[in-house]
Amino acid sequence: MPIYLNSNSGSLIEFQEGLPVNYSGPLLRGSKVLYFAKDTCQLIIQEIITELYTLRLNAFRFLETLTLDSVSRKEGIHSRILLKGNLRHKIKGAGRIYLREGEFTMLWADSANCNCRFEKDSEYRTLDVFYSPALFQQLIIYFPELKDLQNAGHVKQLIKNPCYITPSMQDIIREILECPFDETTRQFYFDLKVREYLYVMLEHAYNRPSARYHFTPYEIACIIKAHKLLLEDLSKKPLSLRMLSKAAAINEFKLKAGFRQLFGLSVFDCLQEARMQKARELLLSTNEPLKQICVATGYPRMTNFITAFRKRFGYTPGSLRRK
Repeated sequence: MPIYLNSNSGSLIEFQEGLPVNYSGPLLRGSKVLYFAKDTCQLIIQEIITELYTLRLNAFRFLETLTLDSVSRKEGIHSRILLKGNLRHKIKGAGRIYLREGEFTMLWADSANCNCRFEKDSEYRTLDVFYSPALFQQLIIYFPELKDLQNAGHVKQLIKNPCYITPSMQDIIREILECPFDETTRQFYFDLKVREYLYVMLEHAYNRPSARYHFTPYEIACIIKAHKLLLEDLSKKPLSLRMLSKAAAINEFKLKAGFRQLFGLSVFDCLQEARMQKARELLLSTNEPLKQICVATGYPRMTNFITAFRKRFGYTPGSLRRK
């Protein structure tokens, strides 16, 4: 997939292989790694390409505002999850798509030309998954709507508006990025996971119940603000629903309905999920004692923390550390 840097020249980016020595982000095991750096930006692409799908983990850092043009001539389903940052896209045939951190989008295209604007002094991470027609045709029995995709024209958005990833999607993404297998079994593992992820996305696209409530752009902004306030400091006692709705300038009923509609979770479950994900991250990436992690994720009692962690992941925090 050629990528062009739109500064003054619009020149084709020529990557070199390998990771830079200062890279400390997630790794896509078994991938081919491409790297590009200059004074204004650093681009790292890790990708696994097979006949049926492509997995691509992007980590970009920009020191000035720039745009990138990318061109894919592959026919199939293109999906993107924004793991870090907020990103503006302009896709030929689909128009403008704005992805916030934690959101994903999915579209069908016989070819895809995308222009992305990256802001100054910002970092971005995306996970892109491409599915060939041969792969998604395996799911037509469950999603008959897929039969018409190849006659849909140049580009068809499968999700009208970007959606926040669900806990089940988070789990699949985490399992892909933390693949525990060696090269003899890794390919089989990824084959299963990309199919599972596609199934979950298609469930979201086709089988999601119609939105019961309509929210204005202002109300959506208020709900997103409430979400940010709720997760701002997980170590502190959370705001009550009344205080949260007041701080975000939206009534409680719309706040609760909006959380379920935008994030697929209740307000409380959204808080719980964020606490558990942070706890897991701290357990894997730091040597902090369990008691400290317990406090950092808002649990005054260790027994409550261990019970909640086991319920969410199926194992205790201590056993995760011992793996």
